[in-house]
Amino acid sequence: MRAYVPSYQLISPANLSEALNFLARDKGSWQPFAGGTDLMVLLEAGKLPHKNYLNIWNLSELRGIEVTDAHVELGS
Repeated sequence: MRAYVPSYQLISPANLSEALNFLARDKGSWQPFAGGTDLMVLLEAGKLPHKNYLNIWNLSELRGIEVTDAHVELGS
């Protein structure tokens, strides 16, 4: 069974603040994701668990890797 693509929503916020506003305003409605390989496989199978997706891949605030003596911080 294939998914009906128009029944899904995808939003790509311009920045982290906008992304957090979406998540706070509509709690539980949006599923953030970074990268789409797993989503595409599930879409093809018609088994995506959510209908609204928030693309955080391009948010500069969540990119990169920082290593210090105290911690390692990984972006999305």
